Order: sequence, then C-alpha cells, then structure tokens
Amino acid sequence: MFDLTKNHSKICVCAIFVVPLSPNLKTKIEGTIHKVEVREIFELRKQGHVEEAYNLIRERYKVHHGKYTTLCMFWCASDVLQLRVEEGRTDEAHKILLAMERMLPSMPDDDVVGNQMQRLRALLQEQTK
Repeated sequence: MFDLTKNHSKICVCAIFVVPLSPNLKTKIEGTIHKVEVREIFELRKQGHVEEAYNLIRERYKVHHGKYTTLCMFWCASDVLQLRVEEGRTDEAHKILLAMERMLPSMPDDDVVGNQMQRLRALLQEQTK
C-alpha cells in the first residue's frame, strides 16, 4: 500500500486506488483521469516530448489554474506554437498565441514571459508575411 503522505514521483490517483504510471506517462485506465504532477509534465517537455506534455497540461489546465499549472501551460503552449510555425500551420499557431495572451493577466509579471511573448509574436508575424 502506498503511503500518501510521502512524495511519490510517478503515481496516478484513480478513484480510491493508487496506480503507478508507466514510464511514458501514457497509461490509460478507462473511466479515470490521471493526475500527473506539473513537474512531471515539465520533465516530459524537457525531454522533447512537446506534444505529450502539451496534451497533459491542457487537460490539467481545464480544471486547475494554479501558479505552476499556468506557467507549465504557457511554456508548453509556447513550444507547440513554435512547432506549428515550423510545420507551416500558422492558423493553429495564431490560435495558440491568442490563448496565451488571455493567460497573461494570471502570469507572473516578469521579463522572461514578456520577452517570450514578443519573440512568439515576431515569429508568427514573420511567417505570415
């Protein structure tokens, strides 16, 4: 039995059961929602699994807008926006940028976020000329 007071890095809470996640975080259990920790999503992103990280954080962001969830959503969206531009899918990239702009009021007011938004706007503008 898992001790829920300890920090387990790869667990999935399913109803009243605690099930270890598979290494690639793609475990599917019908009728359950996995509660993947934000730090695991950041790690997935860091390992280059941008699409997977983005899909996971989007699901989490639908129900929770905490500080770290919002930051993770921002950076995963930033990665996917850049990927969409590279793929020539600028319409989708533009939609992601608009969603990111709606997130800005709840983001930390720092230069890093502001600078990234400027870079993304310029990237998208350059590709749509």
